Amino acid sequence: MAQTVLLNMCMVTKPGTQTVLVLDKKHCRWSGLTFPGGHVEPGESFSHSVRREFREETGLSIKGERLCGVVHWCDPETGDRRVLFLYRTSQFEGTLVQETEEGEVFWMELADLIHSPRLSDGIADYLKIFLREENSEAFALVPNGDWDGFEIL
Repeated sequence: MAQTVLLNMCMVTKPGTQTVLVLDKKHCRWSGLTFPGGHVEPGESFSHSVRREFREETGLSIKGERLCGVVHWCDPETGDRRVLFLYRTSQFEGTLVQETEEGEVFWMELADLIHSPRLSDGIADYLKIFLREENSEAFALVPNGDWDGFEIL
């Protein structure tokens, strides 16, 4: 039976700047620079899940997050699907932790992130959704786990 996994990710910008909070993931398949996020738990709304995951990974509480797009990929042979809801906000409070079990957390200029060779797989495509109003969806077929990039819609 096909499974669907629901995920979230949030790009947080310091107000009045082009500085974003990034997570340098160390211990997973998608190591490298990314934005905080994670799994939607059973019985949890998408907004609550992104707030929880963000707090767990950064120590910061976010609010005013807005859904800006969806990334999804599917294995055509099994029907398994992963759906990632992308959010952005510039409203946050609390004390930033420097590192969690996920990796190091720090502020970075958006332009430096965009051009970094350390981007996690897929993040360059996610940025097309986060940063461009005309793009709201990215989709990929992933037969046998063989990912070949996203179609940006």
